[in-house]
This record gives sequence, C-alpha cells and structure tokens, in this order.
Amino acid sequence: MGEWSLHEFEPGRGEREGAHRVGYEGPSMVGRVPGNVQDDLVRGGRLPDPYVGENARGFDWVPRREWWYRHRFSLGAQEHHRYHLLFQGVDYRASLWVNGFSHGTHVGMFSPWLVEVTAAVEGENTIAVRLDPPPEKRRHALKCQMSYRWDFAPRLVTVGLWDEVWLVESGPVLIRDLAARWEPREKVLRAQVELDAAVDWRGRLRAVLTDAGGVARESAVDLDIPMGRHQAVVDIPVEEPRRWNPWELGEPHLYYLQVQVPGSDAAGTRVGLVETAREANPSAWRGWDPWVFRFNGERLFLRGANWVPADSLFGRLRRPDYERLLGRAREANMNVLRVWGGGLREKREFYDLCDEMGILVWQDLPFACKTYPRSESYLRLAEQEVGGIARVLRNHPSLFLWCGGNEYSHWRNRGLFERIEGACRGADPLRFYHPSSPRRGDFHNWTVWHLFAPVESYRRDMGAMASEFGLQACPRPETLQRMGLGWPPDKGLWRFHKISWPKMKRYIRPLRPVVPVDSLAGFAGAAQRAQAVALKTAIEHYRSRKYACGGCLLWMFNEPWPCISWSIVEHDGTPKMAWEEVRRSYQPILPILIFPLRPNPPGVVARLKVINDLRRPLGRLNVEVEVEGTPLKHHLMCDVGPDSVADLGDVKFVWDTRGPRPPRIHLRIMQAGRLLSENRYILDYGDRVSWFPTRGALGVFQRIFE
Repeated sequence: MGEWSLHEFEPGRGEREGAHRVGYEGPSMVGRVPGNVQDDLVRGGRLPDPYVGENARGFDWVPRREWWYRHRFSLGAQEHHRYHLLFQGVDYRASLWVNGFSHGTHVGMFSPWLVEVTAAVEGENTIAVRLDPPPEKRRHALKCQMSYRWDFAPRLVTVGLWDEVWLVESGPVLIRDLAARWEPREKVLRAQVELDAAVDWRGRLRAVLTDAGGVARESAVDLDIPMGRHQAVVDIPVEEPRRWNPWELGEPHLYYLQVQVPGSDAAGTRVGLVETAREANPSAWRGWDPWVFRFNGERLFLRGANWVPADSLFGRLRRPDYERLLGRAREANMNVLRVWGGGLREKREFYDLCDEMGILVWQDLPFACKTYPRSESYLRLAEQEVGGIARVLRNHPSLFLWCGGNEYSHWRNRGLFERIEGACRGADPLRFYHPSSPRRGDFHNWTVWHLFAPVESYRRDMGAMASEFGLQACPRPETLQRMGLGWPPDKGLWRFHKISWPKMKRYIRPLRPVVPVDSLAGFAGAAQRAQAVALKTAIEHYRSRKYACGGCLLWMFNEPWPCISWSIVEHDGTPKMAWEEVRRSYQPILPILIFPLRPNPPGVVARLKVINDLRRPLGRLNVEVEVEGTPLKHHLMCDVGPDSVADLGDVKFVWDTRGPRPPRIHLRIMQAGRLLSENRYILDYGDRVSWFPTRGALGVFQRIFE
C-alpha cells in the first residue's frame, strides 16, 4: 500500500495527542511494511546493528513503547462497492482508525485481520494503526516464541506490521475465504467458498481451474442467498489430473483456481492435486504413530531439516531471501522442511516456493517448550490463531503434516492440545495432524550434544522418525570477526552469541590430534568438522534403516542471526562444511560404510550398503571402495531394488598409520561407465569416550513430553 510513517509514544499517549486523527503531523520516521519497528530504527540510524557484539541488549526498550503506523491513500470510491482492509500479520496488539473513526482491535500475530471500512472511506483517506506493548513473558504471548530469547536467538521482541497489508475492493458480495480440496476418488477439485453478502443476492458462482498450458476446466452453481455470510461448494471435474509431486517423485505440477461472483468479486489460489497416505513402520512399538508416508501412492523416505525464522527481524524478509535459502536446501537433496514451533507461520512466499520446488512442509503450530495459560481467554486466542494459520496455508500442496508444537508437555497443556487440534482440524480436516514433537515414535535425539554421548551412539537410535539431532558449529572466521568475536575468546561475548563452551569443547576434543584449534580459524574449522561428522553419521544410520525409520530431519538448516548454532548454513546463506556432507549423505542413490569411530585406527572392518531412494531398480552396479593414496581397493558388482537398501557385507582395510594425514576412503557407484553417486570418509574423528546411552536415555526427551 505504499509508504507508511512511524510514530513513537509512551504507552497510552498516542490517542491523547491525536495520532489517530486525519491531520496529525507529529514527529515521524519511515515505517516499512511489511517490516518491524526495530528494523526501521536501525535503518533510520537510531539503533545500531543488533547482530554485532552485544548491541541487541540495547533493543529491550522498543517493545515497551507505543508505536503508530500511518498511511494516506486516494480512492475513487464507487457506489455499491465495498472496501475492506486485510492485515496478513500484525505484531501483536493492534487498534485501527480510518479517517479518525475507530474500527476495532486485534490480538495475535498469525491470524489475518479483515476489517470492512466501506462507510469510512472517501476520496482522500488516512489509516492509523496503533501497536501496544506485547506481553513481557512469552508464555502469555501467542507470537514468535523465539523472539523472547532461545539457545540460538537473541531477545528481540518484535513489534510491527510484519506481513502484507491490502485494500480489498468488491461489489455487494465479498469472497471471504476459498478452500480447495482434491477428491481423488471422485476426480473433482472441490472449491469451498465463504461469501459475505451485503444485500440479498441471486446469481451464479463460477469456478475455473487452469493449468500452466492454459487448459481450463470450469463449473458453476446457482445461488439465491439472503444478506449475511454463507458457504457454497463448486465441484470441478478433473478427468485426467496432473499430480503435484515431491521433486524426486515427479513434477510438482500446479493449477490455478479462480472463483468468481460475476460483477462483484473474484478470488484465486494455486492448488496442487496430491494424495497423501500414512502407514506403520515395520517393527514399530505399540502406541507409535505411523511414520511412513506415501505421496500419490509412492513411498518416500523424508530427508530434510528443521527450518527456523530466517531473520530475527523477520518482517524484512522478502522472496529473494527465501529463494536463496530454499535453493540451498534443494541443492542439498532435501525433500522436506519442518517449520519449527518456536518460530513462525512463514510468509506466503516461503510456501509458494516450496510448492514450486516440490519441497514438502511439516508445519508446527506456534507453541514450544513451555506450560501455557489455561484461562479461557488464552484458549480462545489459541483457537483463533491456529484456525487462522490453517486457513491461510491449507491450499498449499507442499504442506503435508500439521504438528501441535515443539517439546512441550501434553499432560501440563492438555486443554490447549485439545483446543488447537480442534481448531486446526476444523479448518483443514483432511490433512494429517500430529499432537506434538517428539511423541509417538517421533524422537529428538539429544543424547549427542546435550547428554555428551559419543557421536557413534546415533547408531543406537531405533525410533520411527528422527525429527531433531545435531551439533553446534561456528560460522566462518570472517563472520565471527564481523560479529565482534575474536581470539583469544571473550567467553561472555561468545556466550551471548550462543556458544555452549563445555559441549563444543567435548565434541572438538577428538579432532585435537589432527586439527590445530588454538586460533580463530582452527577453532571454527574444528567445530565445523565435528558437526559434519556427527550429521553424516546420524543421517546414514537413519537412512540405512528405511522404512523402520521413516525419515530424518537434522537440527537445523538455517539461523536467524549470525551466531554459533546448529545450522548448516550461515545467516547470509553461506554453507558450512556440514552442508556439503549433508548434500552428499542425502543423495537419492548413496553408498555408505558403517565402521567404529575410533582414534587413529590401523584399519577398519566396515559394513558396505547401497541406498536407493529412486522408484526404479539399479542393475549391474559397480561399487568401488578405495583408500586414497594406497593400492587398497575393492570392486563389488550388485543389483539394488527400487526404493530399498542393499547390504553388500563387510570390507576390510589395513594401512600404515604413520602417513602424513588421516586415511580417506572414497566410494563410487558406476553403471555402464557412468558415475551415479559418490561418498567419502576421512578417518580423522575418533572418540575415546566409551559410554553409550541406554534405551532409557534415548527415550528421555520422549518421556518428558508425553
């Protein structure tokens, strides 16, 4: 809607000073929409970069103030036309005035706010939006939980119009909502339409479905409705559907659906025709949910990561930011991202790009790691927000699973669990819903890192879904220096940027014999190497168990500010060392070796397996296993079935340990002289810690949240 002005007041002062009135001309600065007040203050020179040093500490005053956004626009108002303002995301408590007249309030960061302003608008118009201070404590705020501080994020409690704002013009009948549902047995796309009629209306509701080739299918129904809100359904036959698929199963084909009330309003959405099924894992424990997914009849092992907000000041994110990061995920052979529950309902561009790229989305609802209020007012707010999130996202074919949130107790939040599940299923009844993560066979394996277990203990994880696991790592030395972190380290400043010193030292220790760690570059490189080894070990274990394990989602893909975190790409999108190992370990065709991680081994006896995630068999494969710089080499011929794991038995190597660097083992899969896949192992990481977690320790995080 163009440029906005931003005004600051002490709480309660703005309205008294007339900030809601048309002619108000008080002190202001430019307010970017979508955006955050904090970002406007940085761009206006009032605050420094919060990502350098401890500057973020100086931002605590911002959410304690009252902020007003004002915008002027011209309108050629027409008789019998209606006008609504649509706020896709206000953060967090908002009140609206149009031309000096109050138009209500809204609480909640994620649900859209649609306000009719027909009676108030004229030729020249002024919008004023007041944002009151959000709650001081996150358990009372249904907003981005991470912004109150997390183990990878600073405390930056945001305020602002963080998502799009639109002026919606229509005739007497407004289309308030449009839901598209594919009914594969009937071969129809069902358009469910919510109409808002300002008058009694009789006419035809028309629906048109178009694909990229311009082929259109259409259908219509005749309606005779009185003034008020009404539901209507239009079925569009699709006799030869082109399916939306995850990228490795086929084309992520998209259609465009438009619904029209002739002469009054039209609304549209992209849709994909996808059929999702779920089945039990082989050898699953009783009480576990099924964690094997089928898309259009084909099983798919989920290879992916957890996604967190791409910026702590997330209002400033735009499509190019999402394109850069999602491109990295696709390059790394990921087919799924879990939008973590301490973060956001992301902006539309994120889901649009996942639809286009064929990347699946597991969407957590915005609850994490807390016992939440049990008051009726909070539960009603939770229902409002969850229902709003589901209505905004339900037409995206990439979204395949709703989850009630992250790592919070079902027992302590029972009422909340029930209410949000009802709200989500009410808005999107056919999609799968999982109460919370971890739960019912879905594990967060934090024995490595939080319990200091050796990396090799990942191989004891027998869960049905691995939705969190990982190690912290530093970004590049130049990024550390831009953050204000030097060497020798100021440990307090490093802790502010989220390093966990005892755990980092524990997992770097096995590299000390081969990697110098007494400099900024050496320490950062060792941390990245340890992370790469850990993720490679875990991923290859989980993949070797397909479909006893239905998938693995590493923690985490990205980060919201430059810090020492579990991410595999830095805040600016630059890959860490682990990104390359993950890219390699997530190849659809992959040869792997399983061997003990021991310091300076004189040789190994390794189990050789070939993983094939493709739908076709692989015949007459030549699997080469070679120790770099030596004549030690194995050649094995094999066939591998579609969507399977082939166990090729043991291979044995013995070498001279007095070499100048640790042994490196290369694996290649060749077919008719063509390279299909390759993998590698550097035997530089040997852990002397001998204890391994028991089955009970592996389940400790699971039991906490049951």
